[in-house]
Amino acid sequence: MIPCKTNKLLYFLVKLYLKNYYILKQMKKKFHGVTELPFILSNRLKDFLREITHPIAKKLIETDDNREDKKVTFVDFSDESKNKFSLINANKAYDNIKDIFSSSNDVMGIKLKLDQIQINDNVLKKEYWTKNRANVKIGSFINKVFPGEYKQGGSPEKKNKNRYTINLQNL
Repeated sequence: MIPCKTNKLLYFLVKLYLKNYYILKQMKKKFHGVTELPFILSNRLKDFLREITHPIAKKLIETDDNREDKKVTFVDFSDESKNKFSLINANKAYDNIKDIFSSSNDVMGIKLKLDQIQINDNVLKKEYWTKNRANVKIGSFINKVFPGEYKQGGSPEKKNKNRYTINLQNL
């Protein structure tokens, strides 16, 4: 026979396990686990970046062309501020598009459809593009897309020689 203290400990551990299991199950229902989706730029932002001769601009275009998975997507100029970008975090974007692009909420199916989507003026008016947008400064945006690769104010190779800024005032 197991001593009484051992029974209490065992009972406590089972109770703790079941409580944690319930909490994790509830969290999984709330959060679908999608943290990255294909990186997509608006056409007007992509056209603007093509005019800039800077390695970050080039890398942003390549990331969009390759539709690499990133933590943000549906990137455009901010309508509220000329020195910010407007974007949607991947988990919020997934919430916006899961019913539109997939009946089964299959993450891979949604990613495949996003890889094929053609960005045009009609897409920019759709609810999944306009809902849950966040405006971030350009430096914060670069750090979200390429974490740790660039320091705000310039590329690592040209730290103090040349400081690059993107002036969006003339758009």
